[in-house]
Amino acid sequence: MKKLLFDNREYQVTEDIDKVMFKDLSERKIKINFSFSKDPNKNKIAKDGLTIFFTELFMGGL
Repeated sequence: MKKLLFDNREYQVTEDIDKVMFKDLSERKIKINFSFSKDPNKNKIAKDGLTIFFTELFMGGL
C-alpha cells in the first residue's frame, strides 16, 4: 500500500486504469478524499473549467 503525507494528513494512494485516488487516513473529523484522472482530455477540460471559474471569481467584479 502506498502512502503520502500532505498537509499533515496521511493518505492511502491507490490507482486503477482510469484514475489515482487519495483516501484521507487522518483522525480529523472532516476527511478530504480526492482523485485525479489519467485521461489527458478530461484533465484539459478540468483545467479549462477551473481557469474560467477562478478568473470569473477574482476578475468578475472589475
